[in-house]
Amino acid sequence: MSSDLEEKITAIKNRFIDFKYFIELGSVKDFLLFTLNAPSKIVIGLNFNFGKRESVSVGYDPFRKIYFTQMHTNMLSGGNVTAYFPSESLTDELVLKKDNKFFDDFFTKNEKDVAFTTLEKFLFLQKAVGEFEDKTGGKPVNIKINEYFENLESFISSNNLPICFILEGKDKSEPDLLFTFNLSTSINIQDINSLNISCYLDSKQKTRGFCYIKQDENLKITLMEDLKDISHSELFKSTFVLLINIKSFKIP
Repeated sequence: MSSDLEEKITAIKNRFIDFKYFIELGSVKDFLLFTLNAPSKIVIGLNFNFGKRESVSVGYDPFRKIYFTQMHTNMLSGGNVTAYFPSESLTDELVLKKDNKFFDDFFTKNEKDVAFTTLEKFLFLQKAVGEFEDKTGGKPVNIKINEYFENLESFISSNNLPICFILEGKDKSEPDLLFTFNLSTSINIQDINSLNISCYLDSKQKTRGFCYIKQDENLKITLMEDLKDISHSELFKSTFVLLINIKSFKIP
């Protein structure tokens, strides 16, 4: 391995020192979009494919005052990442369909068309978790970098999930880290604290302030703050990657 690549990989792994399978998100909108797009269910057929869901479940803990949901990063073991957002309760309803006015406070029409696809409703489940545990057993999470990309275009073109996390640098000299979890079907009990990621270091911090990366049919990418000015035909000819900012790795 070249010294330059080794240096980058070490710097990336150091960004996950405090990671314990919990991610605090910075906005309700990010949380809802994450919940809609996070892999949480599979159907076993000829290949592993995500099953179509008629609904997605959101947990609200009224004692901690957080909304939370899980992303299954390892389908055959307990390596699930919990994303949460601190908030007072936003609704007393159990079921909200995608055309409910509740979502108008967070999404534009185009965003709803892209985000919901075939999903019809949210289930807002009021439940308290007795204890959010440190799932690492006191051991650091082994972040395995499957792929490091040298430019944003390559990273987005290879991304097989519609979401991308951003860990912002502490100042202008520290690159922003963009990464996705690579889904694993491993059941290696000896290595249960491992998570695989693909990543890109944004040294110019050019994705800051944007919510989406649009990729057209020619694989050209465009950074976008919202989807307001996208035509209906363009909406379905392009693919969109949601950019989700991470606020912290604290356990709630």
